[in-house]
Amino acid sequence: MPQIHINHLTFAYEGSQETLFEDLNLHLNCRERYGLIGRNGRGKSTLLKLMAGILPTTAITKDCETRYFPDEVQEDQAETIEVLRRLYPYSEDYEFMIEAEELALAMEKLYQPFAFLSEGEKMKALLAGAFSHDHDFLLIDEPTNHLDALGREVIGRYLQKKTGFILVSHDRHLLDVSVDHIIALNKTSITVTKGNYSSWQDNKDKELADELARHKQLEKEIKRLKKASEKTKNWADAVERSKNGTRNSGLRVDRGFIGHKSAKMMQKSKNTQARVTKSIKEKQHLLKDLESIETLKLAPLDYGNRPLVEGAHLSLGYGEPLFRQLDFTIKSGDRCVIEGANGSGKSTIIKTIMGEEHILAGSLKVAAGITIAYVPQNTVLTGLLKDYPQSHRLDSSLFFAILRKMGFPREAFEKACDHLSAGMKKKVLLAHAFSQSAHLYIFDEPLNFIDLDSRMQIEQLILTYKPTLLFVEHDVTFCEHVATKKIVIS
Repeated sequence: MPQIHINHLTFAYEGSQETLFEDLNLHLNCRERYGLIGRNGRGKSTLLKLMAGILPTTAITKDCETRYFPDEVQEDQAETIEVLRRLYPYSEDYEFMIEAEELALAMEKLYQPFAFLSEGEKMKALLAGAFSHDHDFLLIDEPTNHLDALGREVIGRYLQKKTGFILVSHDRHLLDVSVDHIIALNKTSITVTKGNYSSWQDNKDKELADELARHKQLEKEIKRLKKASEKTKNWADAVERSKNGTRNSGLRVDRGFIGHKSAKMMQKSKNTQARVTKSIKEKQHLLKDLESIETLKLAPLDYGNRPLVEGAHLSLGYGEPLFRQLDFTIKSGDRCVIEGANGSGKSTIIKTIMGEEHILAGSLKVAAGITIAYVPQNTVLTGLLKDYPQSHRLDSSLFFAILRKMGFPREAFEKACDHLSAGMKKKVLLAHAFSQSAHLYIFDEPLNFIDLDSRMQIEQLILTYKPTLLFVEHDVTFCEHVATKKIVIS
């Protein structure tokens, strides 16, 4: 069966002092369905590009061809079918159509300019091309960002029927339905576990509980042994000193006997110390891959029971309405998710609340004087990260403390913002919002590119501090846990 072998891979980007991979070893079956997970900045996309040959290395040997996904489209004004022909010249048009139908992509979309398709439609079209024949081993890098819940469900069911790929995703539900192995990039190791994300998480939790229990047991054992060793050594020293004394009767002491006894006690102390050293070494090997997921804090402002935002018979759009007659109210304490298909106007509601003019009919009232903390969908950032809090009038200590708690490496603070990974950029925007006290927090797809640990960290923050929140998000699990209210765009 064809395999991919990674042997003793060490890699760092040119000019960087940070080594992403050191002596990494991994062996994969080219017919399995793998999910690749790890915290932002740990090298998931880099590993895929190394496997695809986009980045150079001699540490990888392959029995199958690999291909990085999504492909870069150069001429997006061409018809979609023509784009697929150029990218996948060994496939026939009917093969594209079969795959497109499985992905619920309307046939007419194949004959529209690629540039006119929504982000979700573009992703479906490219997937149709990539799986259109006896495909390569695909290295699929976050295909569902910006896709609505229905689109993610379609792609999950589609990938479930396929074989031979690695999927980088931070969507727990997608990983559960589409993969049968999990590759985890841990702090100090890489592991491959059979099963989907939920089974991997269950195993990880059990292993962590076992390691924590053993760690606690060893700490007690080391403390006990050190105390016993010190006591035995003190006894041995006292016995040794008694060689030069006399008994009460005036008889001379048996120095040979006392020396022998002292030596035995000293050896016992050394044996105990050796057990201490062995236990310390064992303890050092535990919890090496324990992810430090610290608790985040938030200071939301209260607005009483008055409405913060009210929409009445609202129609929004860009010349033509995206939707009509929408009514909603957001009060203090509401955590409101906006639901609707791609292109239905979810982000337009948010942009209108933030001051853009898109009202075609009806009314939208935002309470006067309220403070809004906003995380936009767009992650374009400029300048040096170390200058970011000052340029945005934030508390620098608080801002950087939040980033550190979200797994942001300290050395990244010196980087230019445009050199950060997409997940790191999104964390910068989230840290900006979490640094503010606000009446209303507005998040437009806040979890795009965000790693799984940080997603759960943000989820716990919201459940703990209960801010008033309006958000658009396609992570089904997150929405189920966080939202208390829905605005549904039909």
